[in-house]
Amino acid sequence: NPFNPSTTIKYAVPDPSKVRISVFDILGREVTELCNENKQPGYYKVVWNASHYASGIYFIQMNARQNDSRQTGDYVNTLKISLIK
Repeated sequence: NPFNPSTTIKYAVPDPSKVRISVFDILGREVTELCNENKQPGYYKVVWNASHYASGIYFIQMNARQNDSRQTGDYVNTLKISLIK
């Protein structure tokens, strides 16, 4: 999934949740935060413009914590992407 210079991340939220989407470099350092807000159920997308970043491997991590405290479990997903300039 190489991209240049921007990529669109699409995701779905099944329940009201606090969603955080971050980008990390190959050393595990967070380079940017794309989303950090409460989301209602639905489909969303966020664009990462990486024109100011070096070519290489990056990781996009999505964390979602349900707002309803009666529900248990958080969602975490990490994707590896390649920026090629």
